[in-house]
Amino acid sequence: VQFLNVPDHQKPGEREMKEFRAKVQEGFNAFYEEIFKEVAKFGYLEAIHVSENLGDHMVGNVFIQYSDEKDAADAMEALQGRYYSGQPLVIEFSPVTDFHKARCRQYDEGVCARGGFCNYVHIRPPDRDMVRELFGGQERPAESSSDSSSSDEEEDRSRRRRRSRSRSNSRGRHRDRRSHRSKSKSPEKKDDKTAQQAAPPAPVPN
Repeated sequence: VQFLNVPDHQKPGEREMKEFRAKVQEGFNAFYEEIFKEVAKFGYLEAIHVSENLGDHMVGNVFIQYSDEKDAADAMEALQGRYYSGQPLVIEFSPVTDFHKARCRQYDEGVCARGGFCNYVHIRPPDRDMVRELFGGQERPAESSSDSSSSDEEEDRSRRRRRSRSRSNSRGRHRDRRSHRSKSKSPEKKDDKTAQQAAPPAPVPN
């Protein structure tokens, strides 16, 4: 909070500012928890980011990340057209997927010179213990039946491929053995024939 064009003697003291910030954080934590409990009805949540930016394209933005895209689509459909604090909700898929790169590091360090009109996301941090309790209380979704059946089908295909390769190798070994036996027998026959042709004719008695 900055007090611009306010004389020093009218600015609140350090103690008043500390109390003011504590009340603001308390109100924000209540807002964060309320949003979490509402959107968690649609699926497992990975993260919630609340923007403090003041630019037209970012003011009032709350980014909600689900582990399953289908859950995000269900939430978007259910929340579209609803109101919060008298304002209509406009729900859409976010083009931002990597908040590690999208967030303003200078804001996190308290030194962003662009203020609320920065093009990087100013993510207001909620109370850490509250976040740990909210997200830690979720149950991870079990593997869906479709995913399970897909895994079973893939395993069946893998077993069939292994059996097919085994049969192919067995046939190949049988062919090699037959060919080897055929080659081994052929020279013996040829040698017998050659020996018969080379033998001198038997003498004819007078």
